[in-house]
Amino acid sequence: MLIDGPTTVCDRGCPPSSPPSSCSSCRWSTSSSTTLSSSSLPPQRCPGKCLLEVARNSLRRLREWLLEVELGVAWGVAGVSVVAFVFLTVWFVDPALLALALRFRRARCLPHDAALLVGISNCSWTSCRLGCTGDVYRCWQVRVTFEFVPPLHDDAEMRKNKANNVARLYPNVRGCGYPPELDCESFYRNYGGSDGGSNGGPPFDCWVSSVDPGVALTALDPDRARREAVYGLAPLVVFLLSVLYALCRSSANARPCGPVKRGTGITGV
Repeated sequence: MLIDGPTTVCDRGCPPSSPPSSCSSCRWSTSSSTTLSSSSLPPQRCPGKCLLEVARNSLRRLREWLLEVELGVAWGVAGVSVVAFVFLTVWFVDPALLALALRFRRARCLPHDAALLVGISNCSWTSCRLGCTGDVYRCWQVRVTFEFVPPLHDDAEMRKNKANNVARLYPNVRGCGYPPELDCESFYRNYGGSDGGSNGGPPFDCWVSSVDPGVALTALDPDRARREAVYGLAPLVVFLLSVLYALCRSSANARPCGPVKRGTGITGV
């Protein structure tokens, strides 16, 4: 299309008769005779401000992606911490806290009586148990007499009545375990006496609860129980810190919903 005479034209597709104010996105030029064609239009170039905006958008998207990865890792750590805490609570924290709560003291124990029974109806209790979740069909019952070492003043009344010095003997605070750490047959032979406790047997060191004197243990490490109680609570601390960190990061980087309105006008020359 050929236009004769001085005419203000737009090189980006606006009609020649349109005033410059109605075509603000075009670059205007005045010439006496201008031929408009797709081949004669100059190539469109993005100004420096446009490049800066593209870079900002790219950095914003990168930050959003990194934030999503960061939050995913934080929530993943929180989930793993919960599973670890449940596992440690069952196997370590609960027995450790129970051992500390019963306040075991050193004592000297002597086998009193022992019995090996078979059948659920006969096993009202057992000193040793293979497995901590199944039913008890075979039970080893061992009872001992004890005396605290060193004896305290409040033990005098207990020593007067010998019947109060009889306790049930257990290999650990839970009274159960799994091979090879626990062998109930060996436990019965070692602490039940040579013939079921009728001949007594040699005395041995034990731990008796000062809260419930009817509970005695063959072995106990109080320092280890304290460490297990403290270390077992570590996953709970990690869980709380991970959740707080994820919530803090989410709130700090919250963005308003919906499109962001920006000006689209470009000042022409």
